[in-house]
Amino acid sequence: MSYSIYVLAVNQETPVYADFLSRIILHNEIDDYDTARYWKVYPFFANTKGILYSLVDEYQEGLYSSFPL
Repeated sequence: MSYSIYVLAVNQETPVYADFLSRIILHNEIDDYDTARYWKVYPFFANTKGILYSLVDEYQEGLYSSFPL
């Protein structure tokens, strides 16, 4: 089983980056293609202005998932 943890920063125009050490990685839809808004799955995200973030952990080199969190 897998799942995703998304945070939508409503009306945000420029992404923010975590400036602290943590195993949680903050991907955003501007810099990371895999963080995308899927209209059929998340219609609220698709219709709201702002930046979508995905909270993930790198569980293997170059592979990210929310599951380990």
